[in-house]
Amino acid sequence: MLKKRLLARAIPFPQFIPSSILKVAGVVAFVMLTAIGAKIKFLLPYTPVPVTLQVFFVLLSGAALGRNLGAVSQGIYVILGLIGLPIWAGSESGWQYLLGASGGYLIGFIAAAYVVGAIIHRQNNCHESSARWSKVPLSIAGYGAGVIVIYTIGCLWLAAWANVFNSLGWDAITVLQKGAFPFLIVDASKAVVAMLVFEIGRRLFQQDA
Repeated sequence: MLKKRLLARAIPFPQFIPSSILKVAGVVAFVMLTAIGAKIKFLLPYTPVPVTLQVFFVLLSGAALGRNLGAVSQGIYVILGLIGLPIWAGSESGWQYLLGASGGYLIGFIAAAYVVGAIIHRQNNCHESSARWSKVPLSIAGYGAGVIVIYTIGCLWLAAWANVFNSLGWDAITVLQKGAFPFLIVDASKAVVAMLVFEIGRRLFQQDA
């Protein structure tokens, strides 16, 4: 009863805040969250690409903000790192890191946020219960597509970094073994958690609206 009374008296702040301010706040929030995710970094002995929590926030940014603002948040994140703020994995920044082994994944973040937002928000106008169940495969496809986009751009650049700039002679399988396969289970888990967090948040927001 106490909880219901408090909720009844609570002010629905989003109704009183201009949408433009909410959009800016959302973009800033995901820039900061992605930067925080970069601080959680693990290095594997057989790949130059680190394991971080960034992918979770990248996928969630597309779902929560939509394709355009999600991509903008990740674009700003990349630009801030380029100008020298130590917000990339392991407090890295600058052109030297972007042109290194992990640079393609940073660019992939921008594209992934756009793709996730584009797929997830195709179903926003669907309200029927039967249609809600049909959202599940599309949601899984959306988050999965985001991970694939990150891997695709990341591995393409990793191949160029290895073969063009460092003459390592990596074939396609080697690139995948170092740039995708070690992260599949971890990133799939991040995608599932991002999907659950977004759905829980969306339902709570709809109940309070």
